[in-house]
Amino acid sequence: MQSGFVVQPTYRVREDRPVVQLFGRLEGGKAFLVEDDRFRPYFFVPKQQEAALAAEHDIRTEATELRDLQGREVVRVIARIPAAVPHIRDRLLEKGCEVLEGDIRFAYRYLIDRGIRGAVAIDGSHQVLEEGLLRFRNPEVHPSKSRPALRTLSVDLETSPNASRIFSAALAGCGVEEVHVVSTRPVEGARDHADERLFLAGLMARIRELDPVILVGWNVVDFDLRVLANRCHTLLLASRLGRVEGEIRFQRDTSFTRQSRAEIPGRVVLDGIPL
Repeated sequence: MQSGFVVQPTYRVREDRPVVQLFGRLEGGKAFLVEDDRFRPYFFVPKQQEAALAAEHDIRTEATELRDLQGREVVRVIARIPAAVPHIRDRLLEKGCEVLEGDIRFAYRYLIDRGIRGAVAIDGSHQVLEEGLLRFRNPEVHPSKSRPALRTLSVDLETSPNASRIFSAALAGCGVEEVHVVSTRPVEGARDHADERLFLAGLMARIRELDPVILVGWNVVDFDLRVLANRCHTLLLASRLGRVEGEIRFQRDTSFTRQSRAEIPGRVVLDGIPL
């Protein structure tokens, strides 16, 4: 059994089957990925309102010993994939049915059910993927008290006024302070790249090489990472900064804050402005 700390709970759908993904660091410093395809998304409804589920397809229900805050028995409503939950929930609400815990994100539901608040004990075998990532498939996971050191890297881009071109990038953290520039001739104190496409490829490769757990910056989500992703798209490059294949994904919270988030496989992005 190995102990570590979960830094990014997320999921992917493979062959119409949701797979929980927990990226993190073991106590010894190695990066890990737990993948579990046995878990399914669910929420609850009061048992007395179970008849409202009759018209719903592609779900199943389970009796539970749980009760809501009013003391009523509840049943578990299990969906096929996480994306189906909001649609089912909204249809039930329109019918006047109460939906309980229908807004909990899938990967966090997995952690909640297992009592994991960050530190995790992993019981199972693993394989070593590219760049040394340890992948555990369907292990048993339990709460732990591990708190490994987490590597942090700050990223800052300099661009044209309309952000249609990137001129340079500064990296600080993970034991380095360095600048990357687009230049056809050497620049003292910087790493030069002959054109913007080579610059982007080299910058992303360097970030993966430094292997930070946390990426930080000021407006790093809505400026630096969005500009990087847009320029990669224009120049036909994959915006890959993560531990495994997958480009940067952007989401905006539906709460009143409307906060933007950037998701990078195996890394956490913390933006100084919302923090």
